[in-house]
Amino acid sequence: MADAMNRMGTFKPHLHYLIFYVTSRCNLRCRHCFYLDELNKHREMSLDEIEKVVRSLHPLSFVRLTGGEPFLRKDLPEVMHLFYRYASVRRMGLITNGTQPDKTEGYIDRVFELCPTLSLDVGVSIDGLETVHDELRGLRGAYARAKQTVEILVGMKERCPNLLTSLVITVTSKNESQLDALYEELSRWGVDRLSVNHVRGKVHDSSLLDVPFARYREFAVKCERYHLDHDRSWKAGIQRAKNRLARKVIEQVAAGEHSEIPCLAGSSIGVLYSDGVAAVCELLEGELPSRDGVPASRPLLGNIREVDFNFYRLWHSENADNCRRWIRATRCSCTHECFLTASILFGKRNYPKLAREWLRVSLAGS
Repeated sequence: MADAMNRMGTFKPHLHYLIFYVTSRCNLRCRHCFYLDELNKHREMSLDEIEKVVRSLHPLSFVRLTGGEPFLRKDLPEVMHLFYRYASVRRMGLITNGTQPDKTEGYIDRVFELCPTLSLDVGVSIDGLETVHDELRGLRGAYARAKQTVEILVGMKERCPNLLTSLVITVTSKNESQLDALYEELSRWGVDRLSVNHVRGKVHDSSLLDVPFARYREFAVKCERYHLDHDRSWKAGIQRAKNRLARKVIEQVAAGEHSEIPCLAGSSIGVLYSDGVAAVCELLEGELPSRDGVPASRPLLGNIREVDFNFYRLWHSENADNCRRWIRATRCSCTHECFLTASILFGKRNYPKLAREWLRVSLAGS
């Protein structure tokens, strides 16, 4: 077994999906944020430094831009253009807390001016009705600003047909009692999608993690129905099938079981933080102990500034190989939707499962 793992560890994987923290700056202190302790600390890379990194990348399938709050970075459109120009990225996702409505329209117009064939999904976080949302976000008026931002984005659809607007709802113990009312409210906002996250990571308020899985599942199914009602294309069917597979995994992990989908963190999907630190995963930290002949490793791979901004010098390092081998050896599992998405879509062994789920979705029409 150890010999087989060693042989697998020599494979140099191709990165398809990158989570890029464009900034660590944030104007909120959200109680359910697993990145809270790292906010507003780091010396973020300049545009010139980011260009050097992106030029070192192979073509990518998808980039998700996050933070911090991305709209606090003045050169955000130019950062996105670097991925569009040098890494051939034609699909991006941008997560925002929605508190910068005054910047939204100008920034998005600039993005499409620089990247005319880009498909962009802007996800605005909404974590409850107004009082709960503002309490979780730590800012009175956060909900009202987010709603204003959504109205701006929805209003841009006619002139920006490749712009999708999503609402991203993280289910916590604080909002689970109002999910039905929240759905009724958000379904009137005219967005393309309602996306659901299961609260994850090491949050400061651990009571937020106490969510009955049945409530999460019920809400997720409702939001999938919303998506189906607004988009019946075959692509939407594939996404719904993927979401169903991901939800099965989340249920397994929530029950203390291993995922049936092998995690591709460090293989097909990775992370780059705003200060230049690369990582195989957002949730793994510290040192991964030796296991089944796999040496100890560090999921934080090092700083891109120390390797002449060449991402693959870190991604293809011996330490990164050991991280990948550890993930396989331990059957590492979590409820992180981004990593589940990449693992399902880029793991060829999952295609029969995905096809079966797509067939069920298509035949049921639900």
